[in-house]
Amino acid sequence: MGTRSLTYVYDDYNITTPIVCMYRQFDGYPSGHGAELAEFLNSFDAIVNGIRIGDTRKISNGMGCLAAQMIAFFKKMLVVFIFIPLFSIKIVVKIMNIMFGTTR
Repeated sequence: MGTRSLTYVYDDYNITTPIVCMYRQFDGYPSGHGAELAEFLNSFDAIVNGIRIGDTRKISNGMGCLAAQMIAFFKKMLVVFIFIPLFSIKIVVKIMNIMFGTTR
């Protein structure tokens, strides 16, 4: 049985609604998905607000851009990911709680 995980990305300006929710079916434990997520995030030089001409660093132009880059990074892997529309996150979490007996 796989270790499932949910990864949320939030914007600094709106911490109540996530930009994206990524569901992973297996290897969702810290040494699996957590390590891969850390590898992805550590590959960036900075998260910025606006891109300057001639900037050659590996950057993300805000959290929305970072979320898009994260999706592209993980979709290249041979791993089952589902990107959940924001309006249905609460429904999916409730279904998972019922199916798998979790308390969150």
